[in-house]
Amino acid sequence: MVAAYVRWVTAHAMLVAALMLVATCGLLSRLATLKVEVNPDSQLPLGHPYIQALARLHEVFGEKNLVFIGLFPNHGDIYTPEFLAKLAHVTERIGALPGLVQRTYWSLALPKAVDIRATAEGMAVHPFLDPLPKTRAEALALRARLDANPQYLGTIVAPDGSAAAIVADFEFRPPLIGYPEVQQAVTQVLEEENDGTFHAHLSGPAIYVAWLARYSARMFFFFPLAFVVIGLVHYDAFRTLQAMFLPLLTALLAMLWSLGLLGLLGVALDPFNVTTPILILAVAAGHAVQMLKRFYEEFAVEPDQRLAVERSVGADHRREHRRAFLPLVADLRDHRDSQLRLVHGARNPLGLGHRDDVDPRRPLSATGTDTTRARPRRASPRVRSDRLRAVQAGARQATPRVGARRDGRDRNRCGLGRVVGGGGFELSPTVLLGIAGAPR
Repeated sequence: MVAAYVRWVTAHAMLVAALMLVATCGLLSRLATLKVEVNPDSQLPLGHPYIQALARLHEVFGEKNLVFIGLFPNHGDIYTPEFLAKLAHVTERIGALPGLVQRTYWSLALPKAVDIRATAEGMAVHPFLDPLPKTRAEALALRARLDANPQYLGTIVAPDGSAAAIVADFEFRPPLIGYPEVQQAVTQVLEEENDGTFHAHLSGPAIYVAWLARYSARMFFFFPLAFVVIGLVHYDAFRTLQAMFLPLLTALLAMLWSLGLLGLLGVALDPFNVTTPILILAVAAGHAVQMLKRFYEEFAVEPDQRLAVERSVGADHRREHRRAFLPLVADLRDHRDSQLRLVHGARNPLGLGHRDDVDPRRPLSATGTDTTRARPRRASPRVRSDRLRAVQAGARQATPRVGARRDGRDRNRCGLGRVVGGGGFELSPTVLLGIAGAPR
C-alpha cells in the first residue's frame, strides 16, 4: 500500500506539487484571522452545573475581573493632603472607565467609605474624604477615624499608613474588550496622574491573565528563533544546504497548514495551544531529516533519485518499523506486567520477564500477574547491559552498509558530514539519526 502510494506520487510529482501549492495558498489566506485570545471561560465546560452556578454568582455579586491598584507615597505615609487629593483624583478617573462595575468599586475616596460612630441619638455616618483634608492635622485626624473603623484597615488602607488601595471590577465592553485592554487603560490613567509623589502596583485576576496573554504572544518571536536554531543543527549534521532547507520546508508547510486550519475553523490561539507551531516545526523537521537520511543511503547504493525515493519510503518501511521498536522495548524493560500477551512464548534478550509459563487455569491479579507463582527474577544490571549490547551488535550486522567509494569520495558518508552524536552504531537510520550518528 505504502509502496504503491509512493510510486504514484513520484510518477505525478508536478501534479502533487501544484496541489500542495494551491492548498497552501488557500490556508495562508486564513492566517490573518488568527489571534491570541486569553479567556478563562473558554477553557471551562460551560454546560456543567458548577460552572453555571459560578456564572450566576458572578452575575449577582460581580468581582470576576478584579483589578487591585496599590498607591504608595514616595515619602512619608498616606496621611498628607497632597496624597489624599491624588487618591481622590485617581479614584475618579478609574471610576469613569468603560465597563467598570460601580456596585463593587471600592476606595477610601468614595462616598461609600464612611466613618460610623455611635451618638446619644443613635449613630453618625459621614464619608472619610468629604471634604478633603487641607492640612496635616486634618489628615492625621482622618487616621484616628480610620483606627476607630478597623474594617477598612488591611483592605483599602494599610494598617501602617504606607499604602492605599483601589479595588475595581470590570465587565468587558468596547473599547475594553479583554484583559490586556483593561490593564492598558488602568496603566494609562496611573501614568498620566503620576507626578512623582507616588508609585503604583497592579494585581488581581485580570492583571494576571493580561500578563499571560502578553507572554503568549511572544510565540511570534520564539518561532523564527526556533526555525533558525533547527536549521543550524541540520547544517551542522549534514553540511549540505539541501539537507538544511528541505526538512525546514516540509516542517514549515506542516506548520502553515495547521495554523491555516485554525483560522479556517475559527479557533483562536490560547496559552494552551500557542506553542503548537513550534512543536509542529520540531517534530516535522525531525521526521523529514530521518527520511532524507534514508534517501541518501539508498541513493548511494543506486544513484537513481526516483528509485531511491521509493525504496527509502515504501519498499523497506516494514523492516524499518520493526527495527524502530527495539529502543522502545529497551526503554520499557521495567514494565513486566504490561507484557501478558505481547511477549508470550518469545525469547527475551533484555531480561523483561517471560509470560510463557502462565497456566491459564491459575488465578491472575488485576494486572495479569500469576498470583500463585513467584515473580521471575530480574536479571542484574550487568547481565541486562551485556544482553543489550548483544542486541545492538546484531542490529549493526543487520544494517546494510552502502558502497565503499564512488568517484573518489567516501560513499559511506552519503554527504552527511559530521553528526553531533558521533559515529556510533545505528539501530534504525530513520529513528536514531542524531542520536547514534551516521556510519563513517
